[in-house]
Amino acid sequence: GYVTGTMAMGRMKNGDWVGIFGNGMDSTDGGAYLWIVNLRTGQPIVPPIQAGTDKSGNGLHGVALIRDGNRNVIGAYAGDAKGKLWRFDLESATSSSWKTGLSGQPLFDAGTANPITAAPTFVLHPKGGLMVLFGTGRLYTTADESTTDTQSLYGVWDLTIPGQPSDGKPGANSTQIVQHQVSSTPVSGTKYTAYTIVPSATKLIYTNGSGTRGWRVDQTVTPGERDIYDPFTLASIAFFTTIAPSVDQAGDPCMAVSSKTMLYALNPLTGEMMP
Repeated sequence: GYVTGTMAMGRMKNGDWVGIFGNGMDSTDGGAYLWIVNLRTGQPIVPPIQAGTDKSGNGLHGVALIRDGNRNVIGAYAGDAKGKLWRFDLESATSSSWKTGLSGQPLFDAGTANPITAAPTFVLHPKGGLMVLFGTGRLYTTADESTTDTQSLYGVWDLTIPGQPSDGKPGANSTQIVQHQVSSTPVSGTKYTAYTIVPSATKLIYTNGSGTRGWRVDQTVTPGERDIYDPFTLASIAFFTTIAPSVDQAGDPCMAVSSKTMLYALNPLTGEMMP
């Protein structure tokens, strides 16, 4: 495939220094795979780890690594072209035990019209486990320029305690996700518009795996808005950068001169605006 994400690098518990990346788009197989290669030799340490069974034009994209207190890699998250967010369990010192987490099920499924191409990020969840932050959208082909499917930003709670196997832990579904709205207000006397996040009427309270598991904010500021950039956290704030590409430079979205970008600064646990 054509790798679209930056290779993530680190040391495994068996002492190997590795590069970890998704197989990207347009692979011969058509599936979504996590590659783990030895940085010294460039050779795969294990056969590519398949995420799910969908081989109809799928592919795995940007990777975020989970590390333990000694900075060893013990897990990873990555999204695929069909909108599924995957966890990988890599905590074993035996490479043959590395596998897709959550008993082979995705942590979350955003839907086939909502590909996940940027690498996720995460923060510790106060109830245990990790809050995984990611957005949806792609800008891979010329046809992607003009797509206007609504894409979203997400925070989804992974119940797995870092360093422990995730088998048996449930993924989250859309009914467990609280949705906020983006509101716009023209700024009087200027040409500018102020955008705010209007919290859902459903209060976001985390209790256990069968209750609320996260939040969602649709990217509706500009038609065609999508998240193709890796989110990051700083000072307990989650930052997402989105883009709505223009089509005035047909054939080369990278040269578009009137694309619009938005920067979201959100509470990573609630998806609400910071005070």
